[in-house]
Amino acid sequence: MTDWSTAEAWLERTKSANRSAPAGDAWHEFWHWLVHAAPRATRKPPVPFILAASAESAANKFDRLDEQLRWAFDNGILAMAIAWLDACPTNKWQTCAPAKWDESFFPEFDDVSDSEGDDTN
Repeated sequence: MTDWSTAEAWLERTKSANRSAPAGDAWHEFWHWLVHAAPRATRKPPVPFILAASAESAANKFDRLDEQLRWAFDNGILAMAIAWLDACPTNKWQTCAPAKWDESFFPEFDDVSDSEGDDTN
């Protein structure tokens, strides 16, 4: 069984390459693989930040990938999970410059108020 230090080293290498998590469909495929690779798991792995959550920061996505690897570790499939991620092509990874690692990409809206100062919808 692979110990957690293997995952820590892998995560550090991934972050050093400015990768936060697999991108969109690839992350969904990884999650789906996790579900089926550990059929005796008592709960499903943490869901990936895709679709509505795709604007999360690289840091948050990286933390979620860490959570998924901890789940894989707890379910005895860490080595296989890392092998799956290592086989994921470079172009199917989300990358982010270190200076923007903590920035989310959710749209920001200007405050809209009526003449009384009450917010309007």
